[in-house]
Amino acid sequence: MWFYGSQSLLGSGTIEFADDTPYNRLFLNGQGYGATLTVGPKLTLHGRGSITGYNVSDRLINQGTIMADVTGQTLTVSFTKWTNGGVLKARNGGTLYLGGEFNQQGKSAFDSNGGTIQIAGTLDNTGSTMDLNVGADALMLTGTIKSGTVTNSGGGGLLTPSGTLDGVTLISDLTIPNGAVLTIRNGLTINGTLTLGSSNAWTELHFMGTQGLLGTGQVVLGKTGPYNRICSRGDGGSNPATLTIGPGITIQTSLGGFLGNYQGNDSQVNQRTIVAEGSETSLTINGLAWVNSRAIACSCNLIGR
Repeated sequence: MWFYGSQSLLGSGTIEFADDTPYNRLFLNGQGYGATLTVGPKLTLHGRGSITGYNVSDRLINQGTIMADVTGQTLTVSFTKWTNGGVLKARNGGTLYLGGEFNQQGKSAFDSNGGTIQIAGTLDNTGSTMDLNVGADALMLTGTIKSGTVTNSGGGGLLTPSGTLDGVTLISDLTIPNGAVLTIRNGLTINGTLTLGSSNAWTELHFMGTQGLLGTGQVVLGKTGPYNRICSRGDGGSNPATLTIGPGITIQTSLGGFLGNYQGNDSQVNQRTIVAEGSETSLTINGLAWVNSRAIACSCNLIGR
């Protein structure tokens, strides 16, 4: 289905991407001049396939419902820039893949129950609160969430195999799965629980550049293994990084891990209690300049480097 030039797709009906193959496509083509397609608030687009712009200057404004609901299949939404003012859903084991750079407006929402929503592009959440309303591990971050607050009325958490949080306040729980790296830029505020879920591979939280880990939440090192690492990370040259762990944050482990620098000249400032428990637990703390102004509660093997 091709839309030429700026126009609206309206009504109270449904467009189904229904074939047995994933080659269902809705295209907007501004013919090189840039066009905007507006999907009306009562319309539902669902199935598997893709909704995309033909040119980099084409745009989407979604006010309706876009839903991936075919088991084991993907519905992709990807424009260079687009806006969601409607509902983005995943059901029945389907995956809704969100690419490009997009923002949320009005009463927009994520809703995943029995499916997966994957943020693979950049969600600009500046000045907004994003309510995920998803079940456990039903929203996957492989791209970037920029600014704003992320919460979850659905009671589940955010799963991030390789994503970036840029200046985000996190009220939802978040899990970094075994072997993955979550990158933080411009500070992270946690008022929930962030878990580094290693089992047999290094699972890492990298703070790129000087910034703070703030809030009233906790960071838990370890799911079933000790290969968890939190590090400040500069450029290895004239721009070292300092990570400040704020007074409301608790770092806790019963399995062990590593807290320190990535490059040799990076550093950390700890203003809060670090709790490590277990006689077989080894917690390594290192850095060119480590400043600790609070207690380290340890019934473990504590290693300073």
